Amino acid sequence: MHADAHAVVLDHGADPLVQQAPSGHDASQQDTVVRVEKDGKQVVILRRYDGARGAVVECDVYPIDTMRIEPLRLGPYLFPASEPASRFVDEVLLALEYLGCTFS
Repeated sequence: MHADAHAVVLDHGADPLVQQAPSGHDASQQDTVVRVEKDGKQVVILRRYDGARGAVVECDVYPIDTMRIEPLRLGPYLFPASEPASRFVDEVLLALEYLGCTFS
């Protein structure tokens, strides 16, 4: 799967990690959620949404080389508009694809 605009999955599902973003933003503000797996294990959840001061990207990383259960919560990364935030997500997805990850 190529990490272009079509690879980004819109999801407003019932996953509790996705419904409540670490910065406390409401799930209804989220417009993109991508789950990334490697060898059948979830490794990343990316969220992109429009916030009060621009577009926001947040990321939960599940390290696969440790016994850690809770994800590392990275971000929020603030962008002045939706376009640069979407490009950032696309670049992250492309890098993860090169590393052998799949998206759902």
